[in-house]
Amino acid sequence: MKNIILDTDLGGDPDDLFALIMTMNSPELQLDLIVTNDEHKGDRVRFTKKFFQIFGKEVPIVAGIDVGKTTCFVVGDMIKDYDTDVQTNFIEQIKEVVEKNDLTYYVCIGPQSNLAKFIETHPELEYKVKVLIMGGAINYRHEDLAEHNIRYDVESAIIVFNSNWNKRYVISDITFTEKIKITQDTDFYKKLDALNNPFSDFIIESMHCFFKALFPATMMHDPLTLSYLINDNLIKFETKKLSMDEKGIIRLDENGQDIVVSTFADYEPFWKLFEERIFQ
Repeated sequence: MKNIILDTDLGGDPDDLFALIMTMNSPELQLDLIVTNDEHKGDRVRFTKKFFQIFGKEVPIVAGIDVGKTTCFVVGDMIKDYDTDVQTNFIEQIKEVVEKNDLTYYVCIGPQSNLAKFIETHPELEYKVKVLIMGGAINYRHEDLAEHNIRYDVESAIIVFNSNWNKRYVISDITFTEKIKITQDTDFYKKLDALNNPFSDFIIESMHCFFKALFPATMMHDPLTLSYLINDNLIKFETKKLSMDEKGIIRLDENGQDIVVSTFADYEPFWKLFEERIFQ
């Protein structure tokens, strides 16, 4: 069993919520802590706590850094209890988990603000952590525009990129694909909607919030990233010489650093695993 810290911007794109559900439904993983990134006045924590009330389980949740952006928090209308206590001592809580475990997998599926701060604050714990990041690209869809998770906090992404910590990047080159897209017309969505129970209704409502506010579709970037810790055959990685510029753009560079990045994903077995864990 792998011990996990999940650093996530829950309350925006629903793929974060699906990644959380996969984690909770996977006996291979032990979720020790959730840290919210791109936090919004503690509301991402409140949204996550509401989910766990319905899910019937409890996991420690702490608010991470607010990077000052609000456009990707879309579920404000789903939060009713604003008196819910929100802890903010994320550095201390991450440290406690890492020191307790022989090895902790730090899964960052949003901006890297919290991770960068922890790396700077506790460099002595490097040997006890393996980092898995959803973020970055090499073949960009939009020239000179960094991948979303990078550009939301470029300064922190650069800190992490330049660190010597054990890290792997699952880049959008393999996650931005129709093969793992969900819309209201897909069979997956219809199957989920047909369950018509408090758990599925919560997920559907959060999806509607995203579809209405931002995009009519969601791609399972984060569940695909997480799936590597369940079955390491689903994603292949290579070490490449890379650099990251001041905009957060990653480029092949013969004088760059050795960075481990994803080069291939096996989408069919991933999707089978994904549906099994979501609907179990």
